[in-house]
Amino acid sequence: MSIRFPFFYGWALVGLGFVTLAIVYGLRFAFSAFFVAILDEFGWGRAETSLIFSLNVLVYGLCVPFAGALLDRFGPRVTLPLGVAVVCGATAAASLATELWHFYLLIGVVAALGTALSGFINFAVMITSWFVKRRGTALGFTLAGNGVSFLVVTLAQTLINGLGWRSAYLVLGLGLGAVLLPLAVLLPRSRPESMGLRPDGDPALPLPAALPGAPALKSAESDPTLGEAVRDYRYWCLFLANMLIWGFGFNLIVAHQLAYAKDGGVDPILMATVVAIYGFANIGGNMAGFLSDRIGREWAYTLGTAAGMVAVLCLLAGGSPETAWLLFIYGPLYGVAMGIISPTQTAATADLFGGRHFGKIQGLIVTGFGIGGSIGPWLGGFIYDTRESYFLAVLVSLTAIVGAGVMMWLAAPRRGRTPRPAGLQGATSPRGSGT
Repeated sequence: MSIRFPFFYGWALVGLGFVTLAIVYGLRFAFSAFFVAILDEFGWGRAETSLIFSLNVLVYGLCVPFAGALLDRFGPRVTLPLGVAVVCGATAAASLATELWHFYLLIGVVAALGTALSGFINFAVMITSWFVKRRGTALGFTLAGNGVSFLVVTLAQTLINGLGWRSAYLVLGLGLGAVLLPLAVLLPRSRPESMGLRPDGDPALPLPAALPGAPALKSAESDPTLGEAVRDYRYWCLFLANMLIWGFGFNLIVAHQLAYAKDGGVDPILMATVVAIYGFANIGGNMAGFLSDRIGREWAYTLGTAAGMVAVLCLLAGGSPETAWLLFIYGPLYGVAMGIISPTQTAATADLFGGRHFGKIQGLIVTGFGIGGSIGPWLGGFIYDTRESYFLAVLVSLTAIVGAGVMMWLAAPRRGRTPRPAGLQGATSPRGSGT
């Protein structure tokens, strides 16, 4: 039986994704504020302390394929609330940590597992199932929550300054969990058919096979399995792009940006403000996801990587009180850049490999993020500990950004198959769009 709403329910899922990503990834990125406070209290080395963040990203990346398999089997109404409870509980429990291994366990392992279960994999599957023609646009609005997530860094820094880092962890974990968990229980729906609807809110139509000249129903090409995907070189191009852009190009920078600014004498509150500006700009960048629907995935991705390189150079040059004004170029430009890249990458993967097995397929792609993201923050700390400078780390980041852009052109999603709803069984969409 169809359920009538005054709007297409897919947009409610976009809103849920926006809020979920803002909170779940905000808890991860808040580590950059806690990083400084933990260093000040315990005096550990930067490499071993930043390994907390690296371990979080690695465990997250390794767990997402399993989360995707659970999602394909049980649906987001199971995985999403379970993950929210785990990540928020682990964050609150970190307020009790007194040893380095406590942080490794709670933030590095348990919180990462919760993030894998509650994070973007749920919405990569739901949104690409509910939208085809406006896939890039819907993913962009969903991923705009990543931009808001950086406001949690500013919130964390404010709580740390006022209450101390232990109380800050407790307030963030319990407070944000109380906001998100009810929504995660009530709102998720896997596919529009479960509510008597069709992707993009299109009116019900006969099955494509009944239409003149309609394509045949499901084939291996239109509904690839994970095994078929991993035998396609384009899949590994997307895997490497994900690993490079997010692991070395992004997480290395995010984990060390506050410490880098503090080393140069920049006020931590000023840098936290820059991070917040990054977040607002990231919202706008994600909302520009429609660009990839119009100009192509490769060109949109290239636009993002070029802007990202300029932004990182501004960060490198802005690490002193005299040049700190450059940070106010870095923040918004990097936010827009990564905002454009994020929905473009997911839309490209769905264009090429969408289908009933997309949870597992996208989950393994995210493992690339985990591998790169686990090495990147640790590598930044190691470079600093051995050279007392972040200069080489920034060069690594810039090289990774270039490499990611090359991988997207090699994957060439525009020359792939006609996009279809990811996660749907049966018919191919009568109007293949999304590119």
